[in-house]
This record gives sequence, C-alpha cells and structure tokens, in this order.
Amino acid sequence: MTTDAFEQSRPTRTSARKGALAGITPVAMFFAWIAMTGWSGTSADLIRATVAIASVSVLTGWIVGARSRGSIRHTVVAVLAYPALAWLVMLPIGAIVSTTPWGVLYGLVASLYVIPLLTPFGLGWSLTYYALRRVTGG
Repeated sequence: MTTDAFEQSRPTRTSARKGALAGITPVAMFFAWIAMTGWSGTSADLIRATVAIASVSVLTGWIVGARSRGSIRHTVVAVLAYPALAWLVMLPIGAIVSTTPWGVLYGLVASLYVIPLLTPFGLGWSLTYYALRRVTGG
C-alpha cells in the first residue's frame, strides 16, 4: 500500500501562492462595487478600507488556498470557508480599533452578519483560484 494519496493532499507553497494571488479578485470586486455605487466617505477612509480588504483577501486566500485541493468539491467548500475565515481574520482588526472590552465582544457577535455578505467574495476567490490551478496544472 502506498501513501501517494496522502502525500498529494498536503498543502503546498504553490497552492498557498495561488490562493494569495486569487485574493486579488475580492479586491477587484470591491472596486467594481465602489464604481457602481459610489463612495460616500473620505479618501482616507477609502484607502483604509482598500488596505484592510486587500490584506484580509490575500491572507485569507493564502490560508484557504494552502488547504484547498483544487477539486470541485474543495472549491465549493472554499466558497464557504473563505468568508468565514475572512471574518476571523478581521476580528483582530476590529479588536484593535475598538476602544472598550465590551466593544470587542459586541464586534465579535454583531459582525457575524458579515459572513453571508462576504460569500460573493468567496465565490469570486474560489473561481479565480480554481482557474489558476487549471491553467497552471496544479
């Protein structure tokens, strides 16, 4: 009995890199949303939001990409895993911005609504990641 099946399912650096590269898609989706709806905040707010979204998108893509295997089933799981993990990655940012301990608790509970809102970003990331894996053969 060989262990080839187990060895092929290990996370690889190239998978993580492809996942991080696919993290550009949610940022592009954010800019498309801004282009369609407009931005009501200041330029500084837009820069902060862009930096936060880009950081979370690339980090989340790197983590989920390292664990994803490229199959259709794993792509569907990634659609759900990506927004949930993005929410978890955003928690420390919210805790740093919060001014009180109750603010951290409130942010934890109240921000759960973000997971369904991030699902389209997870879908965009998953499709890009799957396409990258298909094009590069891995």
